Amino acid sequence: MLRAAASWLDHVPSLDLDDLREVQRISHALLDRLARDRELLTRLVNEVLHDQERMDASRITLLLNRLSLYQAPNRGSRSA
Repeated sequence: MLRAAASWLDHVPSLDLDDLREVQRISHALLDRLARDRELLTRLVNEVLHDQERMDASRITLLLNRLSLYQAPNRGSRSA
Protein backbone atom coordinates (compact mmCIF):
# COMPACT_ATOMS: atom_id res chain seq x y z
CA MET A 1 0.00 0.00 0.00
CA LEU A 2 2.61 2.56 1.06
CA ARG A 3 4.99 1.38 -1.66
CA ALA A 4 2.87 3.15 -4.31
CA ALA A 5 3.09 6.36 -2.30
CA ALA A 6 6.80 5.97 -1.74
CA SER A 7 7.42 5.37 -5.44
CA TRP A 8 6.64 8.98 -6.42
CA LEU A 9 8.01 10.34 -3.16
CA ASP A 10 11.31 8.61 -3.99
CA HIS A 11 11.56 10.92 -7.02
CA VAL A 12 11.21 14.13 -5.01
CA PRO A 13 14.58 15.92 -5.08
CA SER A 14 16.66 15.95 -1.90
CA LEU A 15 15.92 18.71 0.59
CA ASP A 16 19.50 18.62 1.83
CA LEU A 17 20.37 21.87 0.03
CA ASP A 18 22.01 25.15 0.96
CA ASP A 19 19.57 27.10 -1.25
CA LEU A 20 16.59 27.74 1.03
CA ARG A 21 14.50 29.12 -1.84
CA GLU A 22 14.94 25.82 -3.70
CA VAL A 23 14.01 23.86 -0.56
CA GLN A 24 10.89 26.03 -0.27
CA ARG A 25 10.04 25.48 -3.97
CA ILE A 26 10.41 21.69 -3.66
CA SER A 27 8.43 21.59 -0.40
CA HIS A 28 5.66 23.72 -1.90
CA ALA A 29 5.36 21.43 -4.93
CA LEU A 30 5.30 18.35 -2.68
CA LEU A 31 2.59 19.77 -0.42
CA ASP A 32 0.53 20.87 -3.43
CA ARG A 33 0.65 17.35 -4.85
CA LEU A 34 -0.39 15.83 -1.52
CA ALA A 35 -3.25 18.34 -1.23
CA ARG A 36 -4.54 17.31 -4.67
CA ASP A 37 -4.30 13.58 -3.94
CA ARG A 38 -6.58 13.17 -0.94
CA GLU A 39 -6.58 9.38 -1.21
CA LEU A 40 -2.80 9.23 -0.96
CA LEU A 41 -2.70 11.76 1.87
CA THR A 42 -5.33 9.79 3.80
CA ARG A 43 -3.39 6.57 3.28
CA LEU A 44 -0.12 8.17 4.46
CA VAL A 45 -1.82 9.52 7.59
CA ASN A 46 -3.42 6.16 8.38
CA GLU A 47 -0.14 4.30 7.82
CA VAL A 48 1.59 6.34 10.56
CA LEU A 49 -0.38 4.38 13.17
CA HIS A 50 1.31 1.16 11.98
CA ASP A 51 4.88 2.49 11.65
CA GLN A 52 6.63 2.98 14.98
CA GLU A 53 9.49 4.95 13.42
CA ARG A 54 7.10 7.55 11.99
CA MET A 55 5.07 7.59 15.21
CA ASP A 56 8.27 8.31 17.16
CA ALA A 57 9.14 11.16 14.75
CA SER A 58 5.69 12.74 15.15
CA ARG A 59 5.28 15.40 17.84
CA ILE A 60 2.58 17.27 19.71
CA THR A 61 3.70 20.48 21.38
CA LEU A 62 2.00 23.57 22.69
CA LEU A 63 2.55 25.43 19.40
CA LEU A 64 2.79 22.66 16.80
CA ASN A 65 1.45 19.24 15.91
CA ARG A 66 3.76 17.38 13.51
CA LEU A 67 2.84 14.10 11.88
CA SER A 68 5.70 12.30 10.15
CA LEU A 69 4.14 10.99 6.91
CA TYR A 70 7.32 9.91 5.13
CA GLN A 71 11.00 9.61 5.99
CA ALA A 72 14.03 9.48 3.76
CA PRO A 73 16.93 10.62 5.99
CA ASN A 74 19.55 9.81 3.36
CA ARG A 75 17.87 12.37 1.07
CA GLY A 76 17.38 15.14 3.64
CA SER A 77 13.67 14.39 4.14
CA ARG A 78 12.80 13.32 7.65
CA SER A 79 9.21 14.48 8.11
CA ALA A 80 6.38 15.78 6.09
